[in-house]
Amino acid sequence: MKKLSLGIIFLIFLLSGCSQAIPEEVDEYRLKQLIAATFHDKSLEANFKNITINEVANFLLEKEQKERFLYVLGGQYATKDELVSDPAFMRQLSLAWGEGDLKYHVQLPGDKQQLTTTFSATTMTAYNISYLVNIPAKIAANYQTNKLLLEYKGEEVLEDVVIKGSFYYFLGLDIFYAITGGILAFFMLFFGFFIGLLYSPIQSFLDVFPIFLDFVKTFYYSIKNF
Repeated sequence: MKKLSLGIIFLIFLLSGCSQAIPEEVDEYRLKQLIAATFHDKSLEANFKNITINEVANFLLEKEQKERFLYVLGGQYATKDELVSDPAFMRQLSLAWGEGDLKYHVQLPGDKQQLTTTFSATTMTAYNISYLVNIPAKIAANYQTNKLLLEYKGEEVLEDVVIKGSFYYFLGLDIFYAITGGILAFFMLFFGFFIGLLYSPIQSFLDVFPIFLDFVKTFYYSIKNF
């Protein structure tokens, strides 16, 4: 099979995987964020110039990458009713967003319901702490994904200018999202906990033990993925 640049492969994968209608508006930058949520493999990154599409597929199917990617992508459709009826998915989504997604979610993408009135106090706290400790890793992942743009050489000079412009545009947005997300996550550590406790007092207690081990893992991922 002909070798393809990883940037093109990821673009094809994204467009094919996100082609159906998603309630949240998904533009090119949001697509880039979604794939960066799983782009944490240093060995893959080091050899992206000579990688085949099968190798990318195998990487995405690895247990850790696959789970995070499926939860993050599934979160694009998540509604309040679905999450309330499936606390296990809610817990895993909170950590998947915190570990991989640079965007800080105030509303659910699926139905625009407020996160604070959906997540329990426990999952809300896990989300905010996970988001904060994983900011460096998420910035690194998004930066590496941005660099893939520079590997694509256009046939015209104007194409190269647009590609380089997109790199710096995405980089600026990454910094903006990291700063605003970090501020929101910090304040929501307190407000999110109390609102979640008010709306879901019983579920907040029930979530403590099931989420504990995965919550510990999020600190490990913040170091491993950076």
